[in-house]
Amino acid sequence: MVYNDDTLKISSLSKAKEFILKCNCRYICGHNFIEFDLEILKETSLYKDIKEFTFIDTLPLSILLFNQKTIHRLPKNYKSEDDFDNDPVEDSKITLELLNKQQLRL
Repeated sequence: MVYNDDTLKISSLSKAKEFILKCNCRYICGHNFIEFDLEILKETSLYKDIKEFTFIDTLPLSILLFNQKTIHRLPKNYKSEDDFDNDPVEDSKITLELLNKQQLRL
């Protein structure tokens, strides 16, 4: 998770809840968030604390705003041939960059 300069890389739902509530934010954003992540979160105790947030998904926005592109996955340049592991914090930073680009297009 990323909020301004703060990051959280942990799988604890209670720590995630603390982080989200501490940020005092109004929305939660992710890439393919609504179709994937949110569906998983609905099955957790965290969902009751975040269900009133506005959810923004950069994947469908990317398809609409950058329709000349044929691929809309996140460019995970931090990965190498030898390291295929995802880094959720880096993915969050890349998603934030994409959201900022999308806002410029609106």
